[in-house]
Amino acid sequence: MISDPDLIKRLVDEYEVAEAHIKSCERNTLALPDAAVNQLRYAGTHLLEYIKGDAQGAKAEERRDSIEKAINHCKRATFDALETQIFAQLEFISDFQDLCRNKRDVGIVYSDYADDFNALASLQERLQAFKMVRLLSAKDRADLMDISEQVGKFKRKILRLKVKVDQLDSVEVADEDILSVQQFLLSFTATVLGAIVGVVGVLFAVWSWLPEAWWVRSGAIVILLVLFWIACKGFYGWASSRLLTERQRQLLAERLKKSRR
Repeated sequence: MISDPDLIKRLVDEYEVAEAHIKSCERNTLALPDAAVNQLRYAGTHLLEYIKGDAQGAKAEERRDSIEKAINHCKRATFDALETQIFAQLEFISDFQDLCRNKRDVGIVYSDYADDFNALASLQERLQAFKMVRLLSAKDRADLMDISEQVGKFKRKILRLKVKVDQLDSVEVADEDILSVQQFLLSFTATVLGAIVGVVGVLFAVWSWLPEAWWVRSGAIVILLVLFWIACKGFYGWASSRLLTERQRQLLAERLKKSRR
C-alpha cells in the first residue's frame, strides 16, 4: 500500500506541474485559465479534508482517498491549462487562415503555407483523439504537451509572418482592380473600333480624291495608317497613365502579356 508521504510527494509533484502549465498558459494567452485554476482550488479543498481527517483521527483509507482526489484534480488542472493554451493558439491560427484566404499571393511571403496547415490539421486530429482526463496515461500527457509545443511553434512562426501577409493586396481590392482594367480595355477597344470606322471612311475619300496612280494612293494610305497607329498608341499611353492606378497598370501589363502567349 502506498504510504501517506509517498502520496503527498505525488501531490506536490502534480501541483507543481499544473502550476507551471497555468503560468505558461497565462503568459501565452494573456488570460488566466479559470478552469485549471478551479481544479487547483478543488485540489486544495481535498488537501484540507486530508489535514482535518489526520487531525481528527480519520481512517487511513479515507485520508488517502482525499489525497488521491487532490492528485486527480491537479492532473485535471494540467490538462485544462494545456487545452486552454492549445485552443487559444488554434483560434489565433484560424484567424490567420481567414486573413490568408482574403489575401493574394500568400505563397510569396509564406512558402510553407500549405504544408504547415496540413501539419496543423494532423495535430488537431491527434487532439480530438484524447480520452477522458482520468484515463490519460503518462504517455498521453506527454503527447498532449508535444501537441501544445508544436502548435506554439506554428503560432510563433505566424506572428513573424503576419505583418508581411497584412501588406499583401486583399482579394476584394484586387478584384476591383481587375474589373477596372477590364472596363478600361472594353472602353479603349470600343473607341479604337469607332476610330477604325472613321479611318476607313477617310481612306475611301482619300482614294477617290488622289490621282489615279496606284503608288500615290497606296503611299497616302500607308501614311494614314501609320499616323492612326501612332495616335492609338499615344492615346493608350495617355489613358492608362491618367485613368488607371499603378496596381491596375501592372494588372493590365500582366493581362496583355498573357494574351500574347
